[in-house]
Amino acid sequence: MIREGRTDRQELTGSRRRALFAVTTMEGFDVILDLLEEECIQQESNLINVDVSDHRKILGEHAMSKAFWLLFIRFQKRVEKERAICLAPEPTTLGPSIEEQEVLHILDATVPPPTSD
Repeated sequence: MIREGRTDRQELTGSRRRALFAVTTMEGFDVILDLLEEECIQQESNLINVDVSDHRKILGEHAMSKAFWLLFIRFQKRVEKERAICLAPEPTTLGPSIEEQEVLHILDATVPPPTSD
């Protein structure tokens, strides 16, 4: 299925990031990367096979080749970035310190006094 172009760009949500992570752990993801790389190599072949006297065509094929490789590399870097975020440990929220608990208890009698656990 080929999707229409999207114009809205946003950071991945937690669920989309987890979905991406799941896809990248599948064997098929390596196949997709191989196919993308093969297309980059094919584009380089197109550049190599251009008639040397056709300078405009050479420049055009060079630009396309560079664009293919930039997309491939940036895609991989983005996937690595999103995987790293997904793998990062959740930040832990520490409760108030003993001193902070004492202050809270003094200011509000309904707050229990600190314990020395």
